[in-house]
Amino acid sequence: MTEQDQRSPQLAAKRCSKCKTIRPLDMFPPDRRRRSGLASDCHVCRRVTTRIHRLGLDPAVAATQYPDDGACEICGVEPPNHGLHLDHDHETGAFRGWLCRSCNPAVGLAGDDPSRLRAMADYLDRKNRQ
Repeated sequence: MTEQDQRSPQLAAKRCSKCKTIRPLDMFPPDRRRRSGLASDCHVCRRVTTRIHRLGLDPAVAATQYPDDGACEICGVEPPNHGLHLDHDHETGAFRGWLCRSCNPAVGLAGDDPSRLRAMADYLDRKNRQ
């Protein structure tokens, strides 16, 4: 039996200490200090925490839980292992919510402008009717 086998016997997944989501083991970075050999928080939570600090957002945002169903607040899709992305107002830096990897850049590329997004939706409605 290898040392790794002794530290984490046949676990296929574990619960993240931050988001409380059960994720596959490959979603946790190695941590030699831990008995399991894996960090207690998942890659997704680490990415969110890093982004919060880099954007200068309020660290209390880190405590904001994902939506209960783990779904994007726009399209309702529940991303598989990579989780949701932190959405923030580009002018104020304020946290807005959790979006999937498709909706988050779409909002940003539209300049965070609701009228532009509505015009885009209207355009698609018109073109899809033709």
